[in-house]
Amino acid sequence: MLKIERQNIIDQEINKQGFVLVPAMSEMLKCSEETIRRDLKEMESQGRLMRTHGGAYLIENFDKTYPTNLRKAYYHQTKDCLARRAIEHMQENDIVNMGLARMVDAPVLLVGDIDRGGVFAQLYGTVELLEEKERRRIKGLVINKFRGDKTILDPGIQMLEERGGVPVTGVVPYMDVQLEDEDSLTERFDKKTDGLIDIAVIRYPRISNFTDFNVFEQMSEVTVRYVSTVNELRHPDIVFLPGSKNTMGDLLWMRQNGLEAAVKKLSCEIPVFGICGGYQMLGASIADPDGVEEGGYMRGMELLPIDTVLKDSKTRLQTSGEIAHVDGVLSRLSGCHFLGYEIHMGKSAYSTASDEQGACVDRKNELNNVISDGRNVYGSYIHGIFDTAEAARVIVDYIADKKGIDVNDSTIVSYKSFKEKQYDRLADTLREYLDMDAVYGMLREAKYD
Repeated sequence: MLKIERQNIIDQEINKQGFVLVPAMSEMLKCSEETIRRDLKEMESQGRLMRTHGGAYLIENFDKTYPTNLRKAYYHQTKDCLARRAIEHMQENDIVNMGLARMVDAPVLLVGDIDRGGVFAQLYGTVELLEEKERRRIKGLVINKFRGDKTILDPGIQMLEERGGVPVTGVVPYMDVQLEDEDSLTERFDKKTDGLIDIAVIRYPRISNFTDFNVFEQMSEVTVRYVSTVNELRHPDIVFLPGSKNTMGDLLWMRQNGLEAAVKKLSCEIPVFGICGGYQMLGASIADPDGVEEGGYMRGMELLPIDTVLKDSKTRLQTSGEIAHVDGVLSRLSGCHFLGYEIHMGKSAYSTASDEQGACVDRKNELNNVISDGRNVYGSYIHGIFDTAEAARVIVDYIADKKGIDVNDSTIVSYKSFKEKQYDRLADTLREYLDMDAVYGMLREAKYD
């Protein structure tokens, strides 16, 4: 095949997908990977694309974010599947949560957030836009996050009840409770203050399960920062790579904006810990033969001696026990108790190339629950591994000892216990400010199979 023909095909693929991977193009065009790399280099010099490790992506105006075409390409199969399933169960202009209520034949309390403004319009408009059968399911309205004297709302509440025909079941005050956030709605990402101990969590575009690090936020001396650029990263005491909804895509994002190189450089000086998708990124390679995410093959960060193959089947399990023996700066993690869960696509195994990297691993058929490079880098599939606080304490104590600071007076409680206390506070407040007789009446009237 002529060079111009190869490059035209590469152009077609990169304009269709937003990116190309060298191994995939080599297989498609029946030529060596070195030939593809030469083509990409020439095409980059012509301004047709931007090379990255293992491939190339379409040039956009902003290099430090995902290119638009790249974002469009990601999750296309998953998006199509989800859309088809949703269409099967939704009516035109339907509200998603109502589908669940309809499925279990449950009464519904409609909650309006006064912080967002126009709470009466929110509630009344939603009721009016529902179909009649859905409207009958709404048994009460709740105004949430109110600050001040409730009596000033009384005229509005009276009008809302008269026009909407649904009683207001309560006005709930603003509460300072620390509950786990929805990935896309959290305000945690905006916290930028520095503490005596500085923890940086990489904030990918598709970050997930970031609540793994909530336990550290209980300590006054510890700051947890969510960073998305090299400038924000600076020089923390430890870097966490959290879970991801698209491991290959988020790794490519890190590669493009320089965070991968920055984290690899820091790993020579400070601990780097990857969980789930972050753990997969730290390995030697990620393969996606079934097209679960992007398809093809991708070089990992090469900090841990593992290879990962993404599969269509998902691992879902609860797990508990003790952290296996690990070496390196966080060796005191060995034997710490944990109670957590795994939820991930793919399976990882020790890399055949790990010997070339000089990795210190106990070679077994199965990976331990936590593995290490024997120095600064650690990885695990277990979410919630720090929730018992034992492992979190080891990490904080190591950093404190290294920096020569005293955090002995700081207490880390079990995150499970902490969450229970927060839910108790929430429950107590709701009992006080909701009409509980009305709520229990709704439950008694509901029909259950």
